[in-house]
Amino acid sequence: EEQGSNSTIQNEETGQIIEDNETTVKVSELIMDDFTLSMTFEVTLSDKVKDIIKAQDVVEMNFPDIVVYDENDVILNMVYEDTLNKFIQENNKQPKEVIGSGVNVFLSEKNENTVKVIYNFYTGGECIYPKSKEIYIDMNKIGISKNEIIMGEEEITLKGDWNFKVDVPEKMYNRQNIV
Repeated sequence: EEQGSNSTIQNEETGQIIEDNETTVKVSELIMDDFTLSMTFEVTLSDKVKDIIKAQDVVEMNFPDIVVYDENDVILNMVYEDTLNKFIQENNKQPKEVIGSGVNVFLSEKNENTVKVIYNFYTGGECIYPKSKEIYIDMNKIGISKNEIIMGEEEITLKGDWNFKVDVPEKMYNRQNIV
């Protein structure tokens, strides 16, 4: 399901803030095993965003404050440690465990008003993902740029609250690892 948000757009170059509640986010694809959690996020940009940056011109898109956790309050990934502290404070939740993982982020598709962003989270060694049945995604920022940038240097940042749940297919949580 697409998740909307009451959000604002801030132009990082000019400081201009624009009210926006039409940009939506959904997970269109999901793969989960012991060492990989891959999600394709489909971001549908509002007309207000497209007036600043058209979907076809987007070179970088990221979710700098994303927190991914499961129904047992196991943190599967977060980008920055201060994001975790903020999440704990705002939600009054103490995670049972935090899985150490890395992430690769890249764009896969751009069309008229939609950008698909793939987040590949990964672990290694003794650290494995649990057999989660539900994955919760909390994010309050979407960074967008027409140029290749370092996270945090986006041209515009959408601020809102895209918080939603994704049900994990049974074949992924009833998995067996074969070596």
